[in-house]
This record gives sequence, C-alpha cells and structure tokens, in this order.
Amino acid sequence: MADSSSQDEINRIFSIWKRIYKTAIFHNIAMYDLTLKVTVPKSNKVTIARSTVVTKETLIEISDLIIQRINNDDSALIYCALWIMYYTGMRPSEVYALEWKNIDRINKTIFVCQAIGSTKSKKNTIVK
Repeated sequence: MADSSSQDEINRIFSIWKRIYKTAIFHNIAMYDLTLKVTVPKSNKVTIARSTVVTKETLIEISDLIIQRINNDDSALIYCALWIMYYTGMRPSEVYALEWKNIDRINKTIFVCQAIGSTKSKKNTIVK
C-alpha cells in the first residue's frame, strides 16, 4: 500500500483495523490487539486531494485478503461487517452491536438502536 496509497488512506485503513480489533476483543473473538505491533508505513505516493470514497474494487481486494489470511469463523464476521458498512454507511461500532432482532429481512431494513462505545466507567460496552 505504501507505493499506491496516500498517507491519509493508509492511516484511515489502519484506524479501521484498530476499531475492528477493539470490537473483536470486546466480543471475545480476539485475545489482544495485533495493531499494537504494527508500524504504519509511510506513503511513497504524492497526492493532492484526499479520496473520501472506498471503491467496490478496493473493498473486494480487502475482502479477498481477509478470507485468505484469516482461516477461521472470524473472517466471515469481518467480511460480512465490511460489506454491511459499505452498503449501509453504518459505523463499525453500530455494525458489531447489531442483533438479529434489528434486521427486518422482509422489508429489507436494519434498525440501528445501539452501538459499541465507552462510558466514564466502562470501555467497549453496548450503548443506546
């Protein structure tokens, strides 16, 4: 990514990964945050304007990498969460707080009633 992506895009993707790991730890899917061991690469690409849109091709590329590198049930959860975020615009904290009762398959509607957030006393808890 350092050769083909802007520094801003690299930082945004890393930020998403950090949120995914925090959520995975909250749900006991992961035991620790692997992003703590990552050194974010510096971009070699000179950019003028920031791209605010993730293209479908980029998401397909990322989804394929997730399936290839994570060979367990977590990959399916992350894969589905990415596509829900892409098509609905939901935040990761909202997607990972979804329950089956929030999804109306007949009317093709998702009700966002809660998200994963922090309070003064607790981190990564379900909040209304």
